[in-house]
Amino acid sequence: MMAACVVGPMLLFAYAAWSSHRSAHALADERILRTLQIVSEQALRVFQSIDVTFGSIEQMAASDLPQAELNERLKQMVLVLPDVEAIWLIDPQGRITASSSKYLMGNETVVPPPVEAAPAQSRPGSSMRIGDVVVGAAREAAFFPVFARRDGRDGRFAGMTVVSVLPAAFERFYRQLAEDDSVSFALLREDGAVLARYPGGSRGIKLDPSGAFRRAVDSGAMVTPHTTISGVDGVERRFAVQRLTNFPLYLVSTSRVADIDAQWLAQVATYFVVMMAVVVPLLLLLRLVLRRTEEVYSEASRREIAEANLRQSQKMEAIGQLTGGVAHDFNNLLTIVIGNLDSALRQKPEGRLERALVNAMSGAERAAQLTRRLLAFSRKQPLKPRPIDANGLVAGMLELLARSLGENVTIDTVYAKELWPVEADPVELESALLNLAINARDAMKGNGRLTIRTANATLDGAGGAFDGPAPGDYVLIAVTDTGEGMSPDVVEKAFDPFFTTKAPGAGTGLGLSQVYGFVKQSGGYTRIVSEVDRGTTMMLYLPRAASAPADARAPAAQTRSSGVGHTVLVVEDDGAVRSYIVEVLRDLGYTVIDVGDGEAALQLVEQQDQPIDLLLTDVVMPRMNGRMLAEAVERQRPGIKVLFMTGYARDAIAQDGRLESGITLIQKPIVRDDLAARIEALLASG
Repeated sequence: MMAACVVGPMLLFAYAAWSSHRSAHALADERILRTLQIVSEQALRVFQSIDVTFGSIEQMAASDLPQAELNERLKQMVLVLPDVEAIWLIDPQGRITASSSKYLMGNETVVPPPVEAAPAQSRPGSSMRIGDVVVGAAREAAFFPVFARRDGRDGRFAGMTVVSVLPAAFERFYRQLAEDDSVSFALLREDGAVLARYPGGSRGIKLDPSGAFRRAVDSGAMVTPHTTISGVDGVERRFAVQRLTNFPLYLVSTSRVADIDAQWLAQVATYFVVMMAVVVPLLLLLRLVLRRTEEVYSEASRREIAEANLRQSQKMEAIGQLTGGVAHDFNNLLTIVIGNLDSALRQKPEGRLERALVNAMSGAERAAQLTRRLLAFSRKQPLKPRPIDANGLVAGMLELLARSLGENVTIDTVYAKELWPVEADPVELESALLNLAINARDAMKGNGRLTIRTANATLDGAGGAFDGPAPGDYVLIAVTDTGEGMSPDVVEKAFDPFFTTKAPGAGTGLGLSQVYGFVKQSGGYTRIVSEVDRGTTMMLYLPRAASAPADARAPAAQTRSSGVGHTVLVVEDDGAVRSYIVEVLRDLGYTVIDVGDGEAALQLVEQQDQPIDLLLTDVVMPRMNGRMLAEAVERQRPGIKVLFMTGYARDAIAQDGRLESGITLIQKPIVRDDLAARIEALLASG
């Protein structure tokens, strides 16, 4: 018995250790691929910007600008390219003829002349070439040159344009992305030359042409994680490679195998502590049970045979008492164990410990999951109802529904003519319809017909399965499937939280509850019509809107007042987004001042007397967020208009889930006409 108490937990421990080892490596691979995608996107933005810059420079070089003006323009280009150190033009003999840096003028180029640069790695179908990492003589900053051929008006070779790209710019980005020193990122040329790497090392490293990098490229399995010994630092690493689209460059993301295993061993140590917390008290309890049992039998053996029946009765009574005591003690022990397990779960990193301990928690884990889902179900989402066209909303969702339901489900629509506008939150309505469609797909087992119908409906207030609707005009959206249907007793419970007819693990039982809660909160009514083996119709009655929806098809080129005479301060930490907004506003006629963070914006407002009519600021920014900035600016410039922009939830500038009065918000992605209309309305509001 005692052996069984030890073997069982040991087997469970062995399984948990094996499972967590697989999980640790799977999570590491997932992190590698995720960060690889991020660094690839960053590199692609940089080299696409350089490609565009080459085109602009070729036009400038052909326009015979004065030397000073050409140098100044090159300098201005460098200022807007944070990853670039300098730009210069060289003639066919390799002499520098124009430069963004005064240190380079009059000198010979610090990179090979054009005839020697020809073998450098180039993009197929393009004159762009990428050279080796070198150290500039002027400022001793490492860079790698990117060349582009320049032809004269007669079509002859006129020299090359050289952009010096800073490896340090990439390495700073990699350092910010790295979670710890166990990971590394690198930008490589196609021949294996390392252009930038974090953690840094010696410049000019070139990987072994027979090594893992070349094998991954040649095999075509670049984005599949591999394990190898790094050719840079000699450390065993898990790595993946991705080619930069349209450029002869590759990005590499790695993680040290030793660190992956160290995390796994830390988990295993936790499992061992938990196992011992269970096994040791259990063994002590079993020893106590055996000792008590031995005492009972010893007492019984000392009695006379004549008292055998009495002794047997006493023994059974003692065993009964002992069993009750064991149950009591064991329940107390379970309480302690479950409490310790729960504490361990609360300390898990990124949910990995919870998944590994799920077998030990069984019933407690199920209760925790249900509690979390109940909290999620109970959370009140602030609705933003407005008049909308239900026909247009359904039509706009068809592509999303088709992808969600799969190719074996046919979607039919029946749109009512002259449909009334509906008063509802369009985002929540789309979510409700998607929930109904997914439930229908599961009921049809991925094969069948889904019909969405709209209609005008006037209800007299008769009750239904739940609270009856108030009398009045409604817009009906009915979703019908050809699935297995529901019996009457299932229909009665369908909207109950956590009620589901799906297999364990296939559903939470909260989908229809969320639909019911949204419709009820919108002032509407839900009804189910279903028959076993005949399908189900979910009917959503939403209140008729008092006004017509805004015309979403209004032409974009509408008459607007000019922005001339108004100054807008743009604060956005994403340079690309900021550049786009500045360009749009200037095109609309506004005078634009732009900065990259809240602190710089506040300093500008405090130090300059230039009038500013409107502050356009991102909400989520490092150090000083948009709300803090707006409050500080309003103290300096009373009466200034403020427009927030964000790609995050409204809660970032909301209280109790609702936008505060007087706050104007524009959601990303930002559309030009929407931005123009919002700013114009704010400025016109006085």
